[in-house]
Amino acid sequence: MKKLYLDIQRYVWHTEQYVPLLMVYGFTLHIIRVATYLRDGIADLSQIILPLVDLPLAIMMAYCALAMIIGWRHFFQRFEMRDTWRRLIYWMIAFYITASVPGHIRFLAFGNTSYFDFFPWWFSVIILFVYAAIIVYFFTLKPNDNVRKE
Repeated sequence: MKKLYLDIQRYVWHTEQYVPLLMVYGFTLHIIRVATYLRDGIADLSQIILPLVDLPLAIMMAYCALAMIIGWRHFFQRFEMRDTWRRLIYWMIAFYITASVPGHIRFLAFGNTSYFDFFPWWFSVIILFVYAAIIVYFFTLKPNDNVRKE
């Protein structure tokens, strides 16, 4: 068991690549929701969030949540994370992604969009800016020159 723990700790999760990809996926779905609302006056999530759409999203989301929680030390070593604000934002992103996983699992298990229906259509407008900021956050990371590239 200890060997497995050490192997997981040494694994390079490549969070800096997968989280922006996840945000682009989510951005696409939210922009579809906004466009649907502007066109039809209603954003019926059952027409947007389909199992074949949500399954890859949920898998990627779960991976990113695990990567950010388990691999944080390695991530902080690979990138210059000396600033408190950078670390705080990292953990806010990790919390957001992790908190989103149960709703997607619930949808995939039961086909029920009630978890998502809680959020009004205009939430998608706000979250588009948040996703863009998260992408910028990851693209502005500076590799730590003292750590070997992998």
